[in-house]
Amino acid sequence: MISFGKYTMFYWHKANTTNQGRLEMLICIAAERGQVCPHFGHCPEFALYEVEEGQARQVKLVPNPGHSPGTLPPLLREWGVTHVISGGMGPRAVSIFQSLGIDVVTGAQGGLDETARSFVVGELESQENICDHTEGHSCGNEGKPRH
Repeated sequence: MISFGKYTMFYWHKANTTNQGRLEMLICIAAERGQVCPHFGHCPEFALYEVEEGQARQVKLVPNPGHSPGTLPPLLREWGVTHVISGGMGPRAVSIFQSLGIDVVTGAQGGLDETARSFVVGELESQENICDHTEGHSCGNEGKPRH
């Protein structure tokens, strides 16, 4: 088990490639009000989806323990996350996740369940970030650096 503050998580183990009812992957989606959040590190919570027998099932919504550059990738690795999906993520975070063996998909948008399902069936591929913190939009993070 992993504890941080008042939150406790159980370890999930990395992808099991057999289809015998065992966990195949654990997907973490940056979430905000039931939708994919455009800002990974600043999302209010993470939606965790177990994938078994080709089906994604949401198992937990976990509050984001706080954003500090470089701290979330090792934490999600401890949780057993195999894939991260977000609307946007900085290049440093992408690099850290990849160095830890966690696949990253950016450019996602829409509802959480549909996003997880699309990913599992191979319809969701990484694209450009939804938000790049430039002027002229209303994400609230304009002008802030992306880590």
